[in-house]
Order: sequence, then C-alpha cells, then structure tokens
Amino acid sequence: MPSERLITKLPIVAPITSETDVSLKNVFFSYTSDAVLREHILNHILEKRTDQNIVIIADLKNAFAKDSILSKFPEAKVAEVMEEKKNIGVNRKKLGRLLSKTTDNWVFVESDNFKLISSITSILNSFQTQK
Repeated sequence: MPSERLITKLPIVAPITSETDVSLKNVFFSYTSDAVLREHILNHILEKRTDQNIVIIADLKNAFAKDSILSKFPEAKVAEVMEEKKNIGVNRKKLGRLLSKTTDNWVFVESDNFKLISSITSILNSFQTQK
C-alpha cells in the first residue's frame, strides 16, 4: 500500500472539474469551466484591444455571458436577438448600424442555438463581402 505522502506527490490528471473547496497541489484538471475560459478570454482581449468596435449578440439563455462582457467593455454595443416560438435571429439592418466602417469590429456571439449562430455568421460574412 503506497504511503499517503507518496499519493499526495503523485500527479493526477482529472478529466472533469470538481466543485469543491479542497485544493490538492497534485491534481490537474484537463477540463476548464466556461466561466474560467470566459474570464481568461476577456482579460486577454482587454489587454490586446486598442480601438476596435465591440458588438455583443447574446440570446436570453446567455444573458450572464453578455453581462460579463459588458462588465469588461461597458462601451460595447448590444444587438437585440429576436426570439419567437420557432424562430430566432437578429435584424440585419440594425446589426449593420452597430458595426463600424472605420475600425475593426470584434463580435461576441453567445448562444448554443445553431440556427442563430449560423444566421449571424452568414450576415457578418455578407457585410464583409460588400466592402
């Protein structure tokens, strides 16, 4: 039987995070929670950003993510997502007015809805090809 001292020195890679306050120096998690990833990404963007226009597109389910982004970038513009029973989307003209013609646009899309993400990607690509 290995000693307890040996067990605490043996590196352990855990495939998922554990929601616990117990901290073991020898346990490494291979999965990072969305909250931790979001915080790292936002801090990185905060460091790299110069004058880019930031636009947030988030559905109701991801209001927390939108609020997290707004807390780091209070001047960010928010595109309204229209959610109906069977349809979800953004108004192309309204989104176009939020985008800058003079500086780069950084668009955050916060949704798990494939239809919405696909639609936004298509709309943003259409703005790009119009230049």
